[in-house]
Amino acid sequence: MTLTIHVPGDPIAWARAGRRINLKNGTPITTTFTPTRVQQWEDHVAHFAQKAAAACGWTKPGSKIPLCVDVDFHFRRPSGYRKSEIWKWTKPDRDNLDKAILDSLSWAGVIHDDAQVVDGRIRKLIDDEWQGAMITVTPTELVS
Repeated sequence: MTLTIHVPGDPIAWARAGRRINLKNGTPITTTFTPTRVQQWEDHVAHFAQKAAAACGWTKPGSKIPLCVDVDFHFRRPSGYRKSEIWKWTKPDRDNLDKAILDSLSWAGVIHDDAQVVDGRIRKLIDDEWQGAMITVTPTELVS
């Protein structure tokens, strides 16, 4: 069985956790945090992943099952891009976009761990009509 997830909204790339240093009784305490925009996008993706999984009766594959995850990211047309261009070749980096999606799928309980993902295609597309991410998750035994 393949799980297909449509996530509307402007895709946000994973970003390195920020650090904050506070003083507590004169002692510096360092805390880390995920940037708010990234956390909101990951929560949004997790919500749609859970919804899609419930709708199709998706059963989370075992932790030792390798997975293929394909993701098409659809972006608004940036200024300076010609109408004929379909590929978004500027930031954000595709590996950071993928990281946010895979983390979200893990947190949503759709997959056990993003380390299970052994294959997949990531594309950054220009789309004047719809922005978001289209995700397919397939156990590799079903991929030929």
